[in-house]
Amino acid sequence: MLGVIKPKAGERVWEIGPGVGSITHALVERVRELTVFEIDRGFARYLDAAFGGRPGFRVVTGDFVDTWKAVYAESGPPDTMFGNLPYRSAARILASLIEGGGARSRLVVTVQREVARRISARPGSKDYSSFSILCQSAFAAAIRGDLKPGSFYPVPRVVSTIVELVPHDAFKVSDPALFHELTRLLFAARRKTVRNNALSSARLRSLDRDLLVRLIEASGIDPEERAERLEIGQIVDLANRILAQEL
Repeated sequence: MLGVIKPKAGERVWEIGPGVGSITHALVERVRELTVFEIDRGFARYLDAAFGGRPGFRVVTGDFVDTWKAVYAESGPPDTMFGNLPYRSAARILASLIEGGGARSRLVVTVQREVARRISARPGSKDYSSFSILCQSAFAAAIRGDLKPGSFYPVPRVVSTIVELVPHDAFKVSDPALFHELTRLLFAARRKTVRNNALSSARLRSLDRDLLVRLIEASGIDPEERAERLEIGQIVDLANRILAQEL
C-alpha cells in the first residue's frame, strides 16, 4: 500500500483506522506531520505510547466521522489521507468527507471489493449508484489492485481493493446539498423513471410539474430514462437549473 500512498517528506498525512500501526510505523519517519484517527481507545493509547514522542505526530480518538471536521477546521486539509476503511462504514466515511467539504485531499483507501466497484462504476452498469456519483463528482477514482484476505489479521472473508481518489473540479455545483439530495432522490426507486422519481420528491413538489419536466429535458435528460444511465454532468446541470429555475 505504501507504493500507492507514495509519502513525501514535506507532506501532512491523515491515517484513518491505524489499528496497531503497521503502516504508521513506516510513515512516521517519512512525512512532516502524521495525524491518526482511531476509534478503539486501546489502540489509541498504544499508538500514543509508541509514536507520541515523534515530532508532528498526533492521535485523535473517536469515530472519524465525528472528529475529522474539528481537526480540519483547526489545521486545514492534509496532502493525503489513507486508511483501511471498515467494511461497514467505508461508504459513510467517504460520504461524510464529500458532503462535509473535506474532499480536497488525495485519498488512498482499502475497501471491500464490492464497494470499490460501486465507487468506480460507470453509467449503465449494475454497480452504478448514487454513491458512485457522489464519489466521482468530487474525485477521479482508480483501482490500484486487490489485497488477499491473508494480508490482514484477523483474516476477513472478503477481498479488499485499494482505491486511489484524486480530487478534481470538473463539475461546477451551485448548491452541493441540493445536488447530493437530488442524486439520492433519482436513485430512490431504481425501476422508476427520472420524471417519476423527481415528481415524488417532497422538496421538488413545490415546483410546477410541467416546469420540472422542462428543466429535466433542458439538462439533456429524457424524462423516461432511468437514473442509472445518467452521466454525472447531467445531474449537476439539472440541480443547477432547479436551483435557478432557468431553462
